[in-house]
Amino acid sequence: MNAEQPAELVIAHAALGELRWTKQSGEWVGRVSSLSGEWSVVIVDEHGSAETLNTSVMLYQRAIRAERNILRTALRAEVSDLYNESWAGGSGELGEGELLNRLRLELVNVDVSGYSAIEFHYDGTELFGGHVLVIELDEKLKYQDCDLRG
Repeated sequence: MNAEQPAELVIAHAALGELRWTKQSGEWVGRVSSLSGEWSVVIVDEHGSAETLNTSVMLYQRAIRAERNILRTALRAEVSDLYNESWAGGSGELGEGELLNRLRLELVNVDVSGYSAIEFHYDGTELFGGHVLVIELDEKLKYQDCDLRG
């Protein structure tokens, strides 16, 4: 793959299924289904190189295996307090287990060249007033930060 490829290319990837390359945004985009649900995957890859794609997929696979533990880390570090102190209102506080069950993964963003190599985006609509919870990780899957977006 190189700069001469078309604006959009579709490949069948063994681990991620169908991925669409969009030259304009420099991203591979796909949908993944598992027993726990379905989410989008976006792999940021400015040049659409096979090497970057393979590195990104390996990082994605490691991250998705660790996703529940990473979410627990974020809950303990910031999210539980954030929800219970700022968003719970009259509905009462929620424990780690309840928050873990109510946050649904909706997007995994992989950018091996970025500050946050992995971002997990969770649907927090009912918990955080329409905002998405984003957990940021480095390339070693070390928790960096979390934010509410949107």
